[in-house]
Amino acid sequence: MREDRRFICRQTPPSWSFSTCPSKTKKEDFKERGNILEKALEAEDKHRKDIDAIMQIDERKRPYSSLQEVKAATEEELEAFRMKRGRSDDPMSSFLAKLPPPLPADSPKLSPWD
Repeated sequence: MREDRRFICRQTPPSWSFSTCPSKTKKEDFKERGNILEKALEAEDKHRKDIDAIMQIDERKRPYSSLQEVKAATEEELEAFRMKRGRSDDPMSSFLAKLPPPLPADSPKLSPWD
């Protein structure tokens, strides 16, 4: 029943807001969406690692159609892909690639004010 109400609220005119929608609060909806997005980001990382492993295999020994997906991507998976992909037009991408790795937590402090 709750799913039905949420579906109805999203189909209502734009004058409705989360505060007038009886199914969920705004905080609950964002929390649920954040959890789904975290899972999608983890799945995207796993997918990239799998593709890298498959690409290391010789082309003749690679499984047939191993790089094709059978199912359609969800909205969260598409958002995770957009977040993870590299952008060539981003001026900060080359700067971030040149940054040194962060210091470990147990490293000595460099200044007395830290």
